[in-house]
Amino acid sequence: MLRVPCGMLHGMATDTSAKALMTTIKVPQPLRQRIAGDAAHEGVTAAAFLTGLVDRYERDRRFADVRRAYAGYDRGDDSDYAELTQTWDRLTAEDLDTAEGTENA
Repeated sequence: MLRVPCGMLHGMATDTSAKALMTTIKVPQPLRQRIAGDAAHEGVTAAAFLTGLVDRYERDRRFADVRRAYAGYDRGDDSDYAELTQTWDRLTAEDLDTAEGTENA
């Protein structure tokens, strides 16, 4: 169980300099109540709750960008892929052989 000082919620700023950086956003009353209720349910401030939501949104957006990039990748000519893979396999095997030879010495 998370223990916080009396009267404080996890994520709440404790110093006055951080409070000076605060601002207000205008949202409809029902949305504000939903945010406050969900934040309270999670045991965090509304600011911490919104931070988590924005962090998740930005992460999801980055992964969507990666998926779009992979979807647009032309796999028509992968001839160099096989060559590169074989080269890496050979070099890795040589490194393993060398490492095994030094252990037995």
